[in-house]
Amino acid sequence: MDFPHPLDPSLAYSETYAASMFLEQPEEIERYDAAFGLIQNAALSAAESVDFMNRLITESEDQDA
Repeated sequence: MDFPHPLDPSLAYSETYAASMFLEQPEEIERYDAAFGLIQNAALSAAESVDFMNRLITESEDQDA
């Protein structure tokens, strides 16, 4: 997360089933930023996601018939 005021440091937030944490060290934030970028680049667009879900529904219905 970045904040508009220059004196407010950036931070990363991670939440799992067992814990959550705020990371404030620049090298930690860079790692999480890079990982988020990779995930974001691999993700389907909204339209692609809808198409994918529709294909899964159709395939599931075809198998049930």
